[in-house]
Amino acid sequence: MQIFEIIRDYYSPVLVGQDPMRIEALWEAMYWSKAHWVGRVGLTIMAQSAVDIALWDLKAKALGLPLWRLLGGHKDRIKSYNTDGGWLNLPTDVVTKNLEGMLAAGWTSVKMEGGQT
Repeated sequence: MQIFEIIRDYYSPVLVGQDPMRIEALWEAMYWSKAHWVGRVGLTIMAQSAVDIALWDLKAKALGLPLWRLLGGHKDRIKSYNTDGGWLNLPTDVVTKNLEGMLAAGWTSVKMEGGQT
């Protein structure tokens, strides 16, 4: 089974004739369509995502807005973080030294792996 077959066979019957501006309702209709018997992972959710994106794009075009604005605008800046804060296999003193170096370099956020080995 391919994505276009899922859209044609499972999603089209619940979408055709509906108001394309009611994206959330259409998403629910697709989610609870017969496609859920195929599964809610893999190709079915990829197909649903493709339709969902197309519906948002259609709505933005109908409203004469860029999609980013319809979805809430934009930010001038985003906060970044260092992803090398520490790993389970590193001794505490090494992790501490790494974190001190990151703070000295100006990082204010760090992602770390935690838990037990």
